[in-house]
Amino acid sequence: MCRLLCIVKLLREIKITKVIMFCICRRFFVTNPTNSAYNFVWTNEDLPDGSQPEDSAFRCVVTQGTIQSGKKHEMVFEYVSDSLELAESFWRFFIPEHNISVPFILVGQTFEPALSFDRSHINFREMLVGQ
Repeated sequence: MCRLLCIVKLLREIKITKVIMFCICRRFFVTNPTNSAYNFVWTNEDLPDGSQPEDSAFRCVVTQGTIQSGKKHEMVFEYVSDSLELAESFWRFFIPEHNISVPFILVGQTFEPALSFDRSHINFREMLVGQ
């Protein structure tokens, strides 16, 4: 965990890449301050061809759209992991009309849940199992 925080701190100091850390789902808004609508596209840069890997733990819910003038649009990323290892994914937010491109790194980590019971044993009584 310490290594992750050091990497995130370093990337935030560089101010070239935006870092988003989350556990399950992260929502944020992008506002259009201009006087005209513009289109946006999210592309995954984990693979050279821009396609999203099938085993990726990250998913962009809204990969493209239009933000009207003076309005905001909600961006949603989901993270579902099948391992306890640190996961990262590289994405790019692109606005073709203004030739604006912003790289993002999505970082997620899954932890074992801390479970505890107030009883040392549970008596389920008689049960028919396997029928």
